[in-house]
Amino acid sequence: IRYEVRGNGQPALVFVHCWQCDRSYWEQQLPHYAAKYTVVALDLAGHGESGRNRTVWSPETYARDVQAVVEHLKLPQVILIGHSMGGPVVAEAAPLLPGKVLAIIGIDTFNNIGQIPDPKQMEPFFAAMKANFAATTDGFIRGMMFPAGADPALVDRIARDMSSGPADIGIASMESLWKLNLGPVLEQAGVPVYCVNADKFPTDTAAGQKHAKLFKVRILPGTGHFLFLEKPGEFNKLLDETLAEILTAKP
Repeated sequence: IRYEVRGNGQPALVFVHCWQCDRSYWEQQLPHYAAKYTVVALDLAGHGESGRNRTVWSPETYARDVQAVVEHLKLPQVILIGHSMGGPVVAEAAPLLPGKVLAIIGIDTFNNIGQIPDPKQMEPFFAAMKANFAATTDGFIRGMMFPAGADPALVDRIARDMSSGPADIGIASMESLWKLNLGPVLEQAGVPVYCVNADKFPTDTAAGQKHAKLFKVRILPGTGHFLFLEKPGEFNKLLDETLAEILTAKP
């Protein structure tokens, strides 16, 4: 598992990327937060520069990547920050790190806690992925993940990155993710849950509050799934507010 560490403040912020991405996607956050905190960004297995020598690709196995890095670095207290698939990953990681996790922060994730898609509805999508992973992923990202007027260069970069990843890992990860019931996962995490979400997809806050110890959401208007790259300054301000709230509430 490849990772990088910047800064030396406490607590440590551990940034976890989304499906088919890597730690470089936090390029607008790492320098900003390293001035005050210890900042860690990792590549989940099968992504970026991390190894691919495993057979199960799921939030549960990715959570052990996060656990391994936190334990290897001997971090005493952490806030786990996960984008999209990274949200379920850090939620699965929290109970693996007892006494260390102050909170988890989901970035455009945890939108509809407890809703599991009908497998039959997903069959055409996965069939298309298996037939032509690159083209299906490219179309999915371009068609679903960005608001009107998004920076074309950013859209091209992300669509190219995500569609060029290993198909077997991408399909297995997505299939596992779509089957996951996040309600029990957040209950088992047992820590406060905060979100900084885009307004492109609605967030059911009430549903999250049924399952999490605490569930609070901040929304960044006019953004899509990659809000931290689309409007990094405004995103960092909301994340700053979230971190301040977590640390103020810390016993």
